[in-house]
Amino acid sequence: MFKNFLLISFRNIIRHKGYAFINITGLSVGITCCIFIFLYVHFELSYDTYHSDVERIFRVGLTKKTPSGESLQASNLIPMGPTLKENYPQIEYAGRVCKPFSQPTVRYGDKIFKEENIYKADMEIFSIFRIPFLYGDPNTALDHPNTAVLTETFSKKYFGDEDPLGKTIQINTKDFMVTGLVENSP
Repeated sequence: MFKNFLLISFRNIIRHKGYAFINITGLSVGITCCIFIFLYVHFELSYDTYHSDVERIFRVGLTKKTPSGESLQASNLIPMGPTLKENYPQIEYAGRVCKPFSQPTVRYGDKIFKEENIYKADMEIFSIFRIPFLYGDPNTALDHPNTAVLTETFSKKYFGDEDPLGKTIQINTKDFMVTGLVENSP
């Protein structure tokens, strides 16, 4: 019986080529759109969910009003974090992250690297995200100015198999002492 249905379907497709083409194309486009929508929703719902207490982490944004309209921005004013923490007792930690350099140059010894993803952050960032440290102490890693915490990938890139703790790297013209090494993000 199934063989008979396939035979009739095949004959109808050959007999009505234009109609079959439109139906098959529409079905293919519909299924493709559904798959892409599912993948997009899945990505949005799973983004950064590997952090513990993810339901208690929030990002404060900025609404910029101009004569042409409003725009939402992920950036904010520098004193926003400490001010919120000071004025609202519900806020346990307020960490600031910014990308201060436009493609900085990182130097270690005679090695020079052009990097994309280098950020400045407050010490509290490790209390908010609980990033696993391989070396160093998350409570004191960024206590002092001009200190740096590296990921495994950057550590291997700059130092190879050497222990990075206590070593100095130069970002643009400033020296930073490496005080911690963290796991790569999933």
